[in-house]
Amino acid sequence: MNSFWFKALVASPVAVAASLLFRLPALAGTVPPPVVPISQIATADSGQLTAQVTSVSQLSDVQPTDWAFQALQSLVERYGCIAGYPNGTFRGNRAMTRYEFAAGLNACLNKMNELIEAGDNQVRQEDLAALQKLEDEFGPELAALRGRVDSLEARTAKLEAQQFSTTTKLSGEVVFALAGAFGNTIAVNSGKPASTTGIPNNLIFGDRVRLNFVTSFNGRDQLLTRLEANDFSPFSGSVTGTNETRLGFDGIPAGTAPNGVIVGRLWYATPIGDHFKLWAIATGGEFNDVFYNYNPYFQDGGTGALSRFGRFSSIYRFDGTGSGSGTGGTGFAFTYRFNRHAAFDAGYMAKNAEFSSSTGAPTTSFSLFGSTYEALAQIDVTPVKKFQFGLTYAHTYFQGGDVSVTSATGTNFAAVPFPTTAGGSVGQPSSSDAYGLEFNWSPVRHFNLSGWVDYTTVVAQKGTAGLFPTGAHANLITWAAALAFPDLGRRGNVGGIIFGQPGTLEASTYGAQVDSANTYQLEMLYKYRVTDNIFFTPGAFVIFNPNGNSANSDIYVAAVRTTFHF
Repeated sequence: MNSFWFKALVASPVAVAASLLFRLPALAGTVPPPVVPISQIATADSGQLTAQVTSVSQLSDVQPTDWAFQALQSLVERYGCIAGYPNGTFRGNRAMTRYEFAAGLNACLNKMNELIEAGDNQVRQEDLAALQKLEDEFGPELAALRGRVDSLEARTAKLEAQQFSTTTKLSGEVVFALAGAFGNTIAVNSGKPASTTGIPNNLIFGDRVRLNFVTSFNGRDQLLTRLEANDFSPFSGSVTGTNETRLGFDGIPAGTAPNGVIVGRLWYATPIGDHFKLWAIATGGEFNDVFYNYNPYFQDGGTGALSRFGRFSSIYRFDGTGSGSGTGGTGFAFTYRFNRHAAFDAGYMAKNAEFSSSTGAPTTSFSLFGSTYEALAQIDVTPVKKFQFGLTYAHTYFQGGDVSVTSATGTNFAAVPFPTTAGGSVGQPSSSDAYGLEFNWSPVRHFNLSGWVDYTTVVAQKGTAGLFPTGAHANLITWAAALAFPDLGRRGNVGGIIFGQPGTLEASTYGAQVDSANTYQLEMLYKYRVTDNIFFTPGAFVIFNPNGNSANSDIYVAAVRTTFHF
């Protein structure tokens, strides 16, 4: 500091206090600090300054014995243009730059101009003279500061006028995958001779793209609109003879071309009070998206299990057609949390709720309560911090011609109990009741165990000529256990082993043979975090005794998935 404005600073309590606002040193023997960019002059190293203080006693580190106490007190009481830090300190002995001093000086000049315009006669002439000299001395810094503020205000006004929405956020996910299935195609139903026809060994490369627009109208609610495209054909019955070989991210939506863009999700969720949350779902609804499914490390198709079966229990899945190529259901759901230990979930999804058939004519088969639907209820319990379990019940009605939800989750069980008439034009309506137990346990930091077991009974409805009699039934059991190793080798990486039974026909009066052997699936994968936004996941899984037939050869599926988040 030169001698001119040093003398002016000492002479004027206003100038002294203005300098103290931005950490003026003791003015003797202080080494000048590094220059701070203009963009940082309004921000302290530990946070923003607080609002104007009204008494010097509000600043805990300012004492009456301090050399500038009187000047500071005069500024607070007379001119009111001083601020402290959030923790109630002033930090008057810290070093400052010329730009920081200019910022404090500018604040006092603005305040004194306000007082003069208001006709306040307590502004002293000597203070005005001192500030005028300081303003001349710091002209370049003040001009740069005011110019930057004006530019920022102009840019902010332009942004507010032209932005898409003040409350809409865009996020996205892109999945690239190279995959192949190996082995022989298999008999569709249990009891048939095994096939010796080899699965085509050509590798396939596909993608899935999702863009999520999330809008909030009050900060707590959420309107989700998802645009989605998929170019990954499933390894399903037409390729391998079974849906058990499907991947967790495959499925070109029915009625669309590869990479055709659809509205994959559209719903509105809002809390009501402190314990209740409600979802209104227009399209794309799946219970695994709105309720906790107890498989946190593998539930997501983009970053979780590679197989469809390994993502979560089949009891949560309702994708409209049951084949996995639908776009989800329409309906509603809610969660009521009693406390941190218990919650209750319930919901309803319908396949064709638009009340319009393919011809455009209204029909009860295309309505919220007349088409294929699933109703689900779940109790969530957290007895201790690192352990949770759920009890789930789901009732599903399958309209004639629809197939079971279990078909979409890795079993061809649905091909047995849902036949058509000889002409193939009439499907038999059926209903199912499913009971599930799920859990998740994290005993230590780098280990997580999750799993589920489900028991499902399917019953024929409205038996007619050529179909099974009313009441014919089939029973299915499925279970899985998943071991996750978070941060394996590096923070954000996950190693995984998933083993389970995709679905075994335990009993049937549909005329189908009960499965001769249990089907098992073993999956191993390793998710590697390349960056915070890119994940690379190689892995493979094998199906033992596919379709419950011990005569079938094992099938192997390998995949390398790359996921981009933004």
